[in-house]
Amino acid sequence: MEMHISNEAMQLLSSQKWLSDEVITAYFELLQQRATSESNLPKIKTLDTYFFTSLRNRGPSAVQGRFKKCNINELELVLIPVHYNNIHWTLVVYDLREGSIYWIDSIPDDKSTELELLRSAGNTLFGDRTWYLAEVDAPSQNNTWACGEFTCAYAESVARRAPFDFETCNLRDQLRLQIVQRKASPFSTGQPYSGVLRNLYRPRQQHPPSACKELEDVWITKQNLIDMRKFLHKTKQRKSRFLLKTGINKVRLYQKDIILILKRLEHN
Repeated sequence: MEMHISNEAMQLLSSQKWLSDEVITAYFELLQQRATSESNLPKIKTLDTYFFTSLRNRGPSAVQGRFKKCNINELELVLIPVHYNNIHWTLVVYDLREGSIYWIDSIPDDKSTELELLRSAGNTLFGDRTWYLAEVDAPSQNNTWACGEFTCAYAESVARRAPFDFETCNLRDQLRLQIVQRKASPFSTGQPYSGVLRNLYRPRQQHPPSACKELEDVWITKQNLIDMRKFLHKTKQRKSRFLLKTGINKVRLYQKDIILILKRLEHN
């Protein structure tokens, strides 16, 4: 397979920095190649990292051209890497066989508005139907930089209709090896699921809304940042909460809140 990826992009796979769209695109191309060459796998279509942004900014007509060279009636799954607000990688899946739309995210948060947008787009792109929408319960990251490899691992599993039973500690190393070898391989030993996918990829439990909006006018000190990073390093439980004290303000933060705050600060 002819796949070109720069040295700079490859170096990201040996760092603790955010992965670029070049890395994500390269891996999704490997998934597409595997699905095309192995007849026992679901028929998939992988899309580019700009699809969701174009859809949100310009509407379904701006993205219809992505499907000109494929027979939609033969597709089972459409896999879309989303660079959400240019700071976070996540995965969207259209299951065309079952009429489902999945949002799969390593930092779970309310994406009901985005799912409604995808529902409307689905009717335009694939024909009117009653779509099942779900924000899927999936393994989550506990740092600010791992969203890219989680997105790739989700996509690899979905492309085989397999569960998310991969080990999260070495995802980046596995991703780097697959790109170097130019071959997409399972991140886990989970076997393909023959039943209805919505029974495999179940909706996550609803969490309280993010506390980030409460912090818009709060000055976060250098010591606050140190304490938040220490908390992330020590805790492995999503529901654990960190008490942020800034002057007279006290806000309790979930793990996802801290990750989002740190990602936004790094982005700025």
